[in-house]
Amino acid sequence: MRTRLLMLAASLLVVPPILSVSAQTVVARPEEAASAPAESPAEAASDAAAAALAASAALSPPAPPPPSCPALISKAIAADMQAATGKAQHKDLAQQNVELAQAIARWNDAESRCEGPARERVKRNRADDEAQMIQLQEQMAAGSECEEAQRDAGALQTLAQDAFGDRRFSDASLLYRKAENRWEDAVEACTIARKPALDKLRSQAATDAHNAEHCAPRFERAREFSQRLRGRAAALSATDRQQQSQIAETLWREAQANCLDNAQDLALANANAVARERGTPFVPTQPPPEAAPRFAAAPASLPVAAASSASAPGQTQSRVAAAAAPSAAPPGALKSTPPALAVAAVPAATSSLDAIASGAAQPKPGKIAYQNGDLYTGDLVGDRRVGQGEFVWASGQRYKGEWRDDKATGQGELRFVSGMYYEGEVVDGRPQGRGHLHFASGDDYVGLVQDGQPHGHGVYVWANGQRCDCDWVAGIAQGQGELRFANGNVYTGPLKDGLPQGRGHMVFGTKDQYDGDFVQGALEGQGVYRWVNGSRYEGGWQAGHKQGHGHFRWPDGKSFDGEYRNDQPLEPVEAASAPAS
Repeated sequence: MRTRLLMLAASLLVVPPILSVSAQTVVARPEEAASAPAESPAEAASDAAAAALAASAALSPPAPPPPSCPALISKAIAADMQAATGKAQHKDLAQQNVELAQAIARWNDAESRCEGPARERVKRNRADDEAQMIQLQEQMAAGSECEEAQRDAGALQTLAQDAFGDRRFSDASLLYRKAENRWEDAVEACTIARKPALDKLRSQAATDAHNAEHCAPRFERAREFSQRLRGRAAALSATDRQQQSQIAETLWREAQANCLDNAQDLALANANAVARERGTPFVPTQPPPEAAPRFAAAPASLPVAAASSASAPGQTQSRVAAAAAPSAAPPGALKSTPPALAVAAVPAATSSLDAIASGAAQPKPGKIAYQNGDLYTGDLVGDRRVGQGEFVWASGQRYKGEWRDDKATGQGELRFVSGMYYEGEVVDGRPQGRGHLHFASGDDYVGLVQDGQPHGHGVYVWANGQRCDCDWVAGIAQGQGELRFANGNVYTGPLKDGLPQGRGHMVFGTKDQYDGDFVQGALEGQGVYRWVNGSRYEGGWQAGHKQGHGHFRWPDGKSFDGEYRNDQPLEPVEAASAPAS
């Protein structure tokens, strides 16, 4: 009987539809029933269990396949990212240790399933994590004081870097000094193996603190003056150019005397570049005192509306502040900081926007005259400016365009008493989006604007003809672009702080060409210079002059391969003459 039941179970595995047949259809023939021995209760129970097991096996889903190599690598990378994030966030060392151990375990899993080059990459990643684990365990062995000192120093250093980037040099110097103190605490508290690296960080923080306090303000002043001079030099007389060049060199040498490390070298290189370009002896010359900035008159307090809307007297107040009048933008500076019109919302006495949405209220023409002389003329819903309108300050500054929810938002035009104007998209009274800035100096900018400054891609054209078609960040040319100078030079490549920086291409007004490295607008690094007469130099450059190893070839076929210093070969050259750089 057991054999027959097992055969029946096997048939269930092969032909599942038989399971739907009633048990009454399975009937033994009389002769089989007579010849079959009687089955005990224990055997019957065992047979039933075997049949149930067979049926269950027939209905069970297949086991999932093992994870693939790419899937395991993806999990390991995710664990690595979590560990790296924890380290960057200065998490507790014990938590960092747990996350790093999880990442190593994931790489072990991946190694068991990967083959060939993928397996080698997995092993390298795991080795990197294991090296980090050793360093982490050394830090843990040093105790909590070592960990806390490093965490505090790193956090202070990050805050200092942010302050420096925002040009808050005094705050940056203070934070760098605090970071230096905590790095020194870490040197004393941590293990001997960690002391050299930590002491190097302490020394760098001390240098950064000094530069933030003493170097950065002077360096920025010299850089901005040099940028302005470079842009307007073509419009100056020879005497004025000489004087302005002496001022620029003076500012750079003052910066060099107050800077440390790389900043000192860079300031000195810039001073020497100005001197070589001028070609006359250096005479220290201080710039004239700067004029005080001019500001348009702004109301001392919130003016009360004097007439003309449906609201009761005293309910409507304006928080519209007059913007600063722009100073004339220097024609050559790769900066532009037009003033922004600040327009804040006025508290509404009624729910005007809800009324408009429901169709119960529509804008009506009206006026709001303010006690300080400001005037709004345009669409009003109750006491709120909605639709088209014009706001005129008592100073003569004005905004004309769209208003939404009592704010100057949409397409509009801003005109300042200085003669500067902006046309384009406005958000809450500030030039924001795509627009056109026209400066009183005659400069023009068309492109993306944020908070009243070029930000994004745009084209800036100076009154002297200089032109920059490039990316902008907060009013400064940054990223890729094309810079056309007034003297005919054309540069294509990356820009930093408004100057060529990195690998670029320059075509000079003389038709000479240069392909290579730039630093702060000067030829520096490795590059190839081709003169229009056929001469060619390939090699090292520094501050716009041949420096280091290079190869010079003349049009007649003669050549020189050797070392240069300050544009001059260090060995005698048999060629009759060499084109000047």
